[in-house]
Amino acid sequence: LHLRKDGPPISYPGNYARYRGDGARVLRSQSTSTSNQVTASVELEQRNTSQSQNQTILSPREVSKEISRLEKSILDCEAAISETEAEIAELERELSKVAPHADVWEMSQRHTSQRERLEGQMSAWEEQTMRLEELRGMQ
Repeated sequence: LHLRKDGPPISYPGNYARYRGDGARVLRSQSTSTSNQVTASVELEQRNTSQSQNQTILSPREVSKEISRLEKSILDCEAAISETEAEIAELERELSKVAPHADVWEMSQRHTSQRERLEGQMSAWEEQTMRLEELRGMQ
């Protein structure tokens, strides 16, 4: 049984190891939200982070595994951030030299959405980095 704050509980057949192994897939498939994949993965990451923060006793092996997972996740976040920053820089270059036939409104909307996306990525990176430092302190 998986109790959630944002919805009804989910009954999960199988043992705890199996739940931990494919719990993310089950949560996504049984979720009633229609948000996009990025939002679902961020919410899942936040759940995993809050669950792991609630665990006060972790074995050294579990700490090491979590550190490895977070390091990989942080690298992925950094790559996504630099990609988004490059896209923003390109949009800003286009906006600085607007062609007469260009749709300025659409370009500014894309710029705004990319800035918001960057803010979300930076926030996720910061949370993961703080959690990584916390885990390294536990080692």
